[in-house]
Amino acid sequence: MRRKVIAQWLTRAVGVLVIMWLIFGVNYIVGLVFIGVPTLELAFRPRRSVPFESESWRSATFASGTRYTMAQDLILSDRLRGMTTAEVLAMLGPPVRWRRSEFVEILTYELAAQQQYPARSWLYPWLFPNTGSWELDVVLSNGIVTQTRIRGA
Repeated sequence: MRRKVIAQWLTRAVGVLVIMWLIFGVNYIVGLVFIGVPTLELAFRPRRSVPFESESWRSATFASGTRYTMAQDLILSDRLRGMTTAEVLAMLGPPVRWRRSEFVEILTYELAAQQQYPARSWLYPWLFPNTGSWELDVVLSNGIVTQTRIRGA
């Protein structure tokens, strides 16, 4: 009788483990194939934030990582939306890259190394190498800020 109970318990436990691994496997495949690593990296990046201060931003170095947490505040507050190119440059200083097309400008600012603020997830524990850097893109349409985003580079 006791062996039968133990056998039933083990059968159920193995069944539950198999179902869990199937769910995890499907999640992993769907995430990698249909969503993609760059999108997942952004979804699982740290969301720490400190109030933005223009002087601190301008004096911060890439190694300090200070700009990353301030950039998060800029995004959450939507503070840059509606500003002109000149106003953004006065507030943030010169970008490391300035891409222009006929209607769109993208000002890119380096924030921090991904090793300082690594993307992490228990769903994808080995997926993010965190070897690049985080950058802030300020997107302007017709000279007015329409979008601000942090992305991995």
